[in-house]
Amino acid sequence: MKIQAFTVVLLLLLFANAFSQTDSTFYQKGVARAKEGQFEEAVILFGKAIEASPQDPYAWFNRGLSKSMLERNEEAILDYNQAIEIEVGYKRAYLNRGISKRKLLDFGGAQSDFKQAIMLAPNYAEAFYHRGYVFEMLEIKDSACYFYQRAVDFGLKQAQQKIDICKAAGKSFDKHIVRLTKLATDQSYGFSEKNPVKVGGGPTNQHEYLGLLRDPQGKPVQYARRGSCCAYKLDSAPMGMALLDRYQIYYFDEAGKQQTTTIYISFYEYEEPKVVMGFKTIGL
Repeated sequence: MKIQAFTVVLLLLLFANAFSQTDSTFYQKGVARAKEGQFEEAVILFGKAIEASPQDPYAWFNRGLSKSMLERNEEAILDYNQAIEIEVGYKRAYLNRGISKRKLLDFGGAQSDFKQAIMLAPNYAEAFYHRGYVFEMLEIKDSACYFYQRAVDFGLKQAQQKIDICKAAGKSFDKHIVRLTKLATDQSYGFSEKNPVKVGGGPTNQHEYLGLLRDPQGKPVQYARRGSCCAYKLDSAPMGMALLDRYQIYYFDEAGKQQTTTIYISFYEYEEPKVVMGFKTIGL
């Protein structure tokens, strides 16, 4: 699965600073695998660390974080819950539980967790940033800009590009894929380069779209970008030419057998995205 640069930096910081209360070999191996992006293996290793030390909040947290990176956010929330139950003041657990709730469209729950993280650490720049991001997704620009500014004030340089948008007269944030409300009826939709999903908004919207897809069993899909293809003329694209991105999707069919398929996505154009045939989404 492709992870954005800001997320990678934050991820490495989280794993690097989440020290276990035990000197568990399983725990240390789990951290190493997670930093390498081997999240499936990390989940297993952190699970073994939990078996050895059930009251270690950092093992619970890191297993939740690894599950989050696999888009297994429902499961991740359960692990974050355990981390918080053991260590009530665990600000990173609140932050990451909020991120998982946001991905599951529980915006109120997400904001509650970000607020709690800020109460625990009033200068917690990442929590301010993610509060702003929820408001951005909901197209409440004034509130988004306020929290982005607070993030900058507390040293999060990555939020400055958001402030630049806030200060630009007449400029708005890119439209987000907040939820999917329609199922495709055309079998070629998304599966053909001639009929791609058009999400607009850059790579962020691609990830938001894919993060909302569910397989026939209702479970999150996993995905990996397999490069660009299929150049076509588009006046609004750089040099008048646009590309499609190919994503390989890993999922389980109704019989529980693992399958793969390829979905074509354009972020240069926007048409209300639909759920490709054979898949589901949250609440639909």
